[in-house]
Amino acid sequence: MEGVREVAGMKKEKKIDVSAVEKRLEFIMPKYIESLANSNNDDYQGSFHIFENDEQLLKALFRTKYSADHLDFEFFMGLIHSIVVDDEVFNPKGIANSINDYVENSNVNLNWVAVYPFVFNLQLMFPFKNKEICHYSYGKFKIVTEALKFEEFNKVLQDDFGVKELSRSDYQHQSTQGSKSIKKCPLIMLDVHGSEDSAFNFSKYKINYLINLLEVYAVLSDSHGHSWPINEIGTNHAFFVNKSTGRIIRFPVRKPTRINICPSDNFYSLLNEEFVYFSNMVFNHNDKLFTRLKSALNFFSRGLNGTDKVLCFISYVIAIEAIFSRDKHTPIRITLAEYIALLCYPAEERVEIYKTVKTIYDTRSALVHAGKIDIDTGLFEEAEKIAAKTILGAFRLYFELNESGDIEEKFFNHLRDLRLGISKNQ
Repeated sequence: MEGVREVAGMKKEKKIDVSAVEKRLEFIMPKYIESLANSNNDDYQGSFHIFENDEQLLKALFRTKYSADHLDFEFFMGLIHSIVVDDEVFNPKGIANSINDYVENSNVNLNWVAVYPFVFNLQLMFPFKNKEICHYSYGKFKIVTEALKFEEFNKVLQDDFGVKELSRSDYQHQSTQGSKSIKKCPLIMLDVHGSEDSAFNFSKYKINYLINLLEVYAVLSDSHGHSWPINEIGTNHAFFVNKSTGRIIRFPVRKPTRINICPSDNFYSLLNEEFVYFSNMVFNHNDKLFTRLKSALNFFSRGLNGTDKVLCFISYVIAIEAIFSRDKHTPIRITLAEYIALLCYPAEERVEIYKTVKTIYDTRSALVHAGKIDIDTGLFEEAEKIAAKTILGAFRLYFELNESGDIEEKFFNHLRDLRLGISKNQ
């Protein structure tokens, strides 16, 4: 009886901090209602951005361990849109309770493990035989570097993700329908929560971000591969294992999942706690500076994986501009050169880097505006390396500044102080 009373007295895990969410909504809703009043104006561009851009609301939504571990920005924004826009619930308490009710009543069958077969972008990567299987856990992401047999796959799902029992028949069926990639390729896995569509959308965005970040580290460790048009098993599907039933479903992905990396010991040695933090930022950050970093990663990956050298070079420059371009009245060529040299390089290298970045930008301008079609190979490689180092430098500064307030404003203030020579950490 004592044990029963103890269990009965245990508090149920709190899914959502309703009071914190309600309190923030009390601040937001008047602004939202005021914005709606302008909906008939010609320049009206919608009002839902008031929820999307509110960092304090995001913090309130992720205040519990459950929401931090299982839910995500897109999940909450979709839910709030349904409650506020579709159902027209404007009462803060009613909205907060509706969010909580939906999360509390979500069936356990909405818990999945997303499985993305991938290939390293190398020639002759198939077959995967007689190689050591390495398991790497980076926060919410798990990477298995070689193909797993059914028994090995089932054990990983049980031990690392709490799947009760993988359906062997589903595994065989989905393997056949999915180009056999689930049994012949390395895997990236992560927990997801929600409907089938939301689980796919949740994971697809996160996986792409992880791959883009991995490619930055690959360039910095001289471990990036070489693009080949067709060189792999068809990794054109993502698979989702239901944690309660063990059944598997699959979704087609728009382009094959591959990472432009030639993995080496040096590459994996770079993936330390810092990388774990940066890779997992995609789950709980949505400020303006992080948006810049995501854009930079996207263009960097386009440059690394493209086949047109001119477009690749321009993509590297755009990746840099995405981080630093802010004031249209500021000469971007000089600004980029100064910011990159000061933020990412030691004093003895800054003058040469400053000159190189200006040359890179001049070449970009000639390609876009003057009909230039040739790029020096050495300059191309320098642009690739500088872009990678700049992205990582910006991530590191984000980590140092990430406390409170407008982090984008603090970022540019720090860069200003670097230019004036008054920064405390140059």
